[in-house]
Amino acid sequence: MLTFSHRQVYENFVKVLVALSKAMTNPDISKTSWQGSFAQVQLTFEEEIIVLAVTELEGMELSRWQSLQTEIHRTMRLLQTEVMRWQTSRQEGTEQLRKDAVRDRVNQLIAYCQALLSL
Repeated sequence: MLTFSHRQVYENFVKVLVALSKAMTNPDISKTSWQGSFAQVQLTFEEEIIVLAVTELEGMELSRWQSLQTEIHRTMRLLQTEVMRWQTSRQEGTEQLRKDAVRDRVNQLIAYCQALLSL
């Protein structure tokens, strides 16, 4: 089971991810207007998620935590790539595809955090 402090970190990360997701659902969103939400996601990831270490877990729980933490890192890197691709897209069709890819990555991150919170 995760410690209280670890749970708070993941809950906070989910909170900023949900804020980004809500910003992405706005149909009139411009590529620059939501950057504050994305910057908050990056800051939370870098300052809170990357530095986490769990020594209290053992066996299957530790293995599950490590796997999910690895997936969070991987998906965050992919999200950063998708954001760059979205920001550089020029055609409306391509822009919508990239925006959908960003939203999918955010939803994946939320799902991984929720899985960790259920440990």
